[in-house]
Amino acid sequence: SGAMMEYKATAEGEGRDVAIEFFEKNYNEGLKKEDAILLGIKAIEKVKKERVSEEEVGICVIDVNGFQMVKKIPKRK
Repeated sequence: SGAMMEYKATAEGEGRDVAIEFFEKNYNEGLKKEDAILLGIKAIEKVKKERVSEEEVGICVIDVNGFQMVKKIPKRK
């Protein structure tokens, strides 16, 4: 049987611990979807220690409306 777990932000794979620590320090309840996507990108960049482009990552959002692939990364502030 599987266990049901709820996460506001999580990571898997190589660099998981670094990414989760980044989320623990930088995630805020009530982030707008665009800001949450950028936070995920920043976590990847923290792990890779370099900037990433849209071609390098695949992003999906899972919320109360279901599953949505993100085709374009929001503009960085």
